[in-house]
Amino acid sequence: MTSDRKEAFRQWTAITISAFALMFTFLRGPLSVTFRATVEDVLRQELARHDTSAASEARLHKPQDPANEVLVRLEQDLAAIRAQAATIQPTDNKLLLEISKGLSAMESKLDRLTQEVQMERKLQGGHDRP
Repeated sequence: MTSDRKEAFRQWTAITISAFALMFTFLRGPLSVTFRATVEDVLRQELARHDTSAASEARLHKPQDPANEVLVRLEQDLAAIRAQAATIQPTDNKLLLEISKGLSAMESKLDRLTQEVQMERKLQGGHDRP
């Protein structure tokens, strides 16, 4: 009789485990969709919050952008000219002298522009205060 009980227990255990496996399989799809939707909602909220803070920062820095763009563009041109000058043969002395003069002129213009921008910012900062 104990062997019959063991066999019945094994059969019921196999049926129970199979039933749980089937239930898990059927519920896995809807649970994963629900979880995915919840995660997507949380991500959307976080991204929306981040976008609004990034937009406010962009509005704060926007008045500085045109002056900075000019300076960045001049610095890039200066770097390109220097790179080009580095690749030129040392036998081209006239060309090197012309490039050197151009570089020094651009550097002085860039220095003047940066000073003017700094002065304008100081003046604007002084006028904004009550």
